[in-house]
Amino acid sequence: MANRKRTLLPNLNKLRRQADKVERAAHKQHQTFISGKVQMAREIRFDVGAWLGLIGLLLLALICQGILYRQSNETTASSSGGAYAEGIIGEITSFNPLYAETNDEKALSSLVYSALLKTDQTNSLTGDLAERWTVSSDGLNYNVKIRTGALWHGSEQPVTADDVLFTVQLMRDPLTQSSLYETWKNIEIAKIADDEVRFTLRTSLVSFPWALNFGILSKEELKNVNRDELREYLSDHIAAGSGPFVFRNISLSGSKNKILYFAPNPKYFDGAPQIEALHIETYSDSQALIKGFKGGEINLASGISLESARENVGSNLYSTPVDGGIFAIFNTESAITSSPTVRQALRAALDRDQIRQSVAVGDQAPNALETPIAAGIFSQVDTLRQPVDNISEAERLLNADGWQYNNQLRRVKDLSPLKIKIVTVENSDYATAAAEIARQWNSVGVESEIVLASAQDIQQNFIMQRNFDVLVYRLELGGDGDVYSYWHSTGAREQGLNLANYKSAAADVFLARARTQIDTTTRGNTYKDFVETWINDVPAIALYQANLYYLKTDPVHAWQGKSLTDKSMRFRDVNNFTVNTIDVNKTP
Repeated sequence: MANRKRTLLPNLNKLRRQADKVERAAHKQHQTFISGKVQMAREIRFDVGAWLGLIGLLLLALICQGILYRQSNETTASSSGGAYAEGIIGEITSFNPLYAETNDEKALSSLVYSALLKTDQTNSLTGDLAERWTVSSDGLNYNVKIRTGALWHGSEQPVTADDVLFTVQLMRDPLTQSSLYETWKNIEIAKIADDEVRFTLRTSLVSFPWALNFGILSKEELKNVNRDELREYLSDHIAAGSGPFVFRNISLSGSKNKILYFAPNPKYFDGAPQIEALHIETYSDSQALIKGFKGGEINLASGISLESARENVGSNLYSTPVDGGIFAIFNTESAITSSPTVRQALRAALDRDQIRQSVAVGDQAPNALETPIAAGIFSQVDTLRQPVDNISEAERLLNADGWQYNNQLRRVKDLSPLKIKIVTVENSDYATAAAEIARQWNSVGVESEIVLASAQDIQQNFIMQRNFDVLVYRLELGGDGDVYSYWHSTGAREQGLNLANYKSAAADVFLARARTQIDTTTRGNTYKDFVETWINDVPAIALYQANLYYLKTDPVHAWQGKSLTDKSMRFRDVNNFTVNTIDVNKTP
């Protein structure tokens, strides 16, 4: 047994040594094939992560570089297509050239009916259907050459001298009952050739070319319609035109607004319009118009009120100066304002800059207006200024005319108060200006009664009857400078446009002479003489230039130019309107 025990012990020792050897080998294998690999994997993962991060940074840099390159080398440009939808306030009764009366009706008329002349983006006259026009040395004859390539809608028939002659004859015929009758009744027209006509005036009238903006009608289409039935016929039929758009139809919106649909004329002689369709939707008031714009019914809201403009100051609000002036017009035959001294005093009491600020939208006040003639026409007139406000001078003049303060600090004369009846249009910037005028006059003891009338009521009950002391109102000044109808004594009648009943022998001479003078410098000097007389006589106070406020969506590109002669001219370059945009590379 002892020998056997001795034999087993060495074997156990041997086994331990072998086990230790196996353990060491296993540990080595673990280090080599497991722990080492894990460590290696960790090291590789770190390297891979670093490389991936570096690649990510490089990709990010490339993307940023691409964006920067795109921003520096691409720009947004207008593109063709899409529909232009404009909202307006009020009804459209007719947009036929013979019967269109409001600015919106005249604007729609220009979409369908081409005129002989129109205004460009600088408010200068340019040819529409007219290729050229010339005037005789005595200023009595105007020859107009008609361009080739102007076709009637849906036809291959050209517009000719016969069509122009026919249209003028319609305007001159009292049976037609055209709103243009008074303008054209004394003007003769003759056909010189198939593409040329001659207008003959009884007296020279330099501003006559501005009257050649009436739409031309087709003789072939209307020659068999009795003239005393023409208005009724045209209320049911839309006559063909040669303008940039063709009238399609009228429908009612969900809110019962009228929508007028127009399609582009692909054969328009000045280039087919870029938009695919044009819609005009009528609204009852400014509030409804704004709601329609915000609801996406239209992409341009035209002619919003001052209040609505102030409520919508921001990126969608725009304004365009219009060659219309806002005036405080004195009734020179009223008991109180018939006195030139009182009129001078009332003007001296007004801070006109403060009045402009009272009708400002945001931080933008309308342009100042100094004379009854639009700025930029005659340099001689542009240098003239009305006297600035001077309270001390106002007080002196009122005292000199016998108007003294009473115990209530009101001006009285022979126990009668100095009370001014100011009439203006309700819901307009004129009403805001009138309130500011009354506030300022109150500071010199003048009491004011402000009467707000609707646009229809003010004509019938106040303007025609001259039922006011002061009328805060807008006069359309136009682009030619001829203001004869507003200030010549012949217009001082119920149907006349001399709303002040202003009668001045000197002013009459200057106004009559200026409109016949062909030489621009001489004409400008004559108007300067008239304006100096006008400022001295104070038949009115020029307050500020009118603004046309509108909302539009960003892609809409329309109404180009610094200003408009009036709102009816806003479609003068409608064939260039766009509503879509695309990204394009910049030209190197």
